Amino acid sequence: MARPERPLDPAAGPLALLAIELRKLRGKQTYSELSRKTHLAASTLNSAAGGARLPSWEVTRVFTDVCGGDLQKIRRLWEQASVAASQDVIPVAVPGEPPRPEPETVTSVAQFIELLTRLRAWAGNPSLAELNKRAGWFDLPPSTVSEMLRNKHRLPRLELVAAFVRACGLDDDQATGWEQAWAALRARQLLPGRSLPPEPADPPSPARQLRDGLKTARRNARDLLAWVSGAQLDLLRRSPHDRATYAGLGAAILASSVLAAVSLMFALHIGIRMALPAAVPVGLAWGAAIMGIDRFFVLGISRPFRSSEWYKTVPTVIPRLVLAILIGVVISTPMVMQMYAPEIAAEIVTIRQQQAKEFTTSQQNSALAHQIQQVEAQVTRAQNVQAAAERKWVCEVTGKTCAGATGVPGGGNLARLDLEQFQVAEATTNHLMAELNTLRGQEQQQEAAYNTASRQAPGLLSRLEALNQLAAHNTVVALSRLLVLLLLVFIDILPIIIRVVQVLGPPTAYERMLDLQKRADIRLASRYIRAEAAAQAQELPEPRGLPAPSASSRHSGSVE
Repeated sequence: MARPERPLDPAAGPLALLAIELRKLRGKQTYSELSRKTHLAASTLNSAAGGARLPSWEVTRVFTDVCGGDLQKIRRLWEQASVAASQDVIPVAVPGEPPRPEPETVTSVAQFIELLTRLRAWAGNPSLAELNKRAGWFDLPPSTVSEMLRNKHRLPRLELVAAFVRACGLDDDQATGWEQAWAALRARQLLPGRSLPPEPADPPSPARQLRDGLKTARRNARDLLAWVSGAQLDLLRRSPHDRATYAGLGAAILASSVLAAVSLMFALHIGIRMALPAAVPVGLAWGAAIMGIDRFFVLGISRPFRSSEWYKTVPTVIPRLVLAILIGVVISTPMVMQMYAPEIAAEIVTIRQQQAKEFTTSQQNSALAHQIQQVEAQVTRAQNVQAAAERKWVCEVTGKTCAGATGVPGGGNLARLDLEQFQVAEATTNHLMAELNTLRGQEQQQEAAYNTASRQAPGLLSRLEALNQLAAHNTVVALSRLLVLLLLVFIDILPIIIRVVQVLGPPTAYERMLDLQKRADIRLASRYIRAEAAAQAQELPEPRGLPAPSASSRHSGSVE
């Protein structure tokens, strides 16, 4: 964890006021973040806001622009500080904490080694073994560190200095200053009498600022794609030639996840008619899941121990390739349906017209239709019987001359018999009419259900059926559908293909460094395990009550 900056006294002078204002502009940003935005070293930015010496106007201006500060106000403070540059800024000491050594004014190797010794004391004077543990996977042997601190006339290696200062508790921003001080001493040894050119006093032109901004955006995009591919950015930055490869792999994974997200959005919008604003977060979550799956597939394909043993990667590649193809088919289907949406809509109209004809024909030939026809015939016969009985009864009552009537008016026995026959015929007709109405009501319910279903918007299955029928009788649609499907599936399996090509090719510098880091981690973990086992063995009491092994048992490997 980085130590807090030493507070400055506002009454110390204009230089302190400038440093305080720059710290306010920085806010919660780290100097590493500002370094990526400004293209300046983190130690330079840290020194500008440190209040120990006046920064150049170019550094101050870039610092202010990136943080969004008032440039005129900072310019006035900088001019005041430049006038009083000879005055010292008095920092306020933190109670109980010694000041951290700073290598900014180092001019010799002896001073550099002395500051390293003071940095170790500032960190609590840890032992050399403790420093080796704190260094992590960096190799920091105690004997080498002891020799480095004793020999004040030889400049140590850069990696040794970087590991030492980080083991003393400095973060990357603070360690950068030590690395730059080492580089300055090394430059003096190689090029005596030469110095670095001064910083330009004039601000860069707008065209240069635009180019710098584009470079920053391009670098950030490349880092993002490399992170998507699963690469470790700290190691990848040490191998610039491999950045393009892993950025391309990350672009393939990102393209697959974007297609998956858009495909699910269309599927939800078409299938269950979900509103697009509601489908967007679900699609983004699905795209993130596909990205994680693709990263797992890519990272799971490891390089064989020998190049001649390439066949050993086949069992690990085939399941991932099959699953990637299945995912590609799933995510590509909604995209294909969206591409042929007008043709699918026209085909759905044709399908529904055909279904309407088939429904009408099925209704006419159904058992319900035959039953209705039979009941209608029975109703007709019953109505004829009822009408004949009614005429005969009326003729018998009125005395009209009818077939089978006596022609004598009055309500005699024959009239009563005719009335009873009429009532029976009327009841039979009413019963048959009720049955006919019931059957016709069932037929109308079936028609209403079909009409309701046909008026609904087509769903995902309906569109898929229309697409299949459209492709069945249209060769152009079938061929273009196949090509689009293959293209989308290829995009989904492209990360697997790129990774297989990488694995079968020669190892890159990044892969070599990654292998070295893994080996260093394994060695460090082994040392910890052995140390813990030894400590536990020393703490355990000696076993009691067990017989000592005899000579014969020691030779045979058994205990009597």
